[in-house]
Amino acid sequence: MPYLDLTDEEQYLHMVQLFLAAHPHDRAINEAARAQAGLPGAYFLARESMHRMAAWARERRLIRRKDAARLREVAAESFPRPDVTLPARSYWIPGSWDLRLSYTDDIPFSNL
Repeated sequence: MPYLDLTDEEQYLHMVQLFLAAHPHDRAINEAARAQAGLPGAYFLARESMHRMAAWARERRLIRRKDAARLREVAAESFPRPDVTLPARSYWIPGSWDLRLSYTDDIPFSNL
């Protein structure tokens, strides 16, 4: 039975931390985005990363199917066009449920 409740901010943060710990490429992108934005406590996830995180957490039975579907839905809403030339990155600051978008032109799209 899944043990993470994504409506609980601390548990959602825990899942993001577990995901980044298990995926060095995504962790490196997150660290680079943190440094560039000057937001050391924020978490940056690209659309593809959010999809991978949903699948990864579901495979490990950390979250329920409906939670994984919601994560994919949020990724689709946050990044409506995958062919946008300026990559959009979402970031989340602990202590806030606001998902923020940051568009930047100096992070190559291939690094996502």
